[in-house]
Amino acid sequence: MKSFLVFFMVLSTLFLPMAQALVGLDGLESKLIEKNHELLSLKEQVEAKESLYSSAGSGFYPTINVAGGWVHNKTDDLAVAQKGSVAYIEGRYNIFNGLKDLSALNQKDADLKLAKIDLETKTLKLRLLLTETISDMIRLHRLQKILEEEFEITQTQ
Repeated sequence: MKSFLVFFMVLSTLFLPMAQALVGLDGLESKLIEKNHELLSLKEQVEAKESLYSSAGSGFYPTINVAGGWVHNKTDDLAVAQKGSVAYIEGRYNIFNGLKDLSALNQKDADLKLAKIDLETKTLKLRLLLTETISDMIRLHRLQKILEEEFEITQTQ
């Protein structure tokens, strides 16, 4: 009888603070996702991979460089100096470079997809863990009610 009372007191002190979890799963899930440092880190990694992916496509863009200058030309006759200007325009368009840009873009795309999968996997694992914990708490809360009822019945006998 005394051990039953001690067991009941331990159960009640352990599970009274956890009764808030019985209210709902949505609020706890959003708090878990907002406060989990590992998830926040994975989200930052996904954003970084998205930036790297978008920058990897820049190899396909045409580039135009413009440069100019003023040049003094001298001839063999040192007494006569000739002045003139020189300017040029240079451009590049990626026609074929051994598929280097395409393979870099594909690698960045694979990295981005992998980072998104890691984020989704961690989110689902945390949701599963939260659901299992809440289920255990509900089961133990029901067990606590049964024990309380049995305790009351034994007290009246």
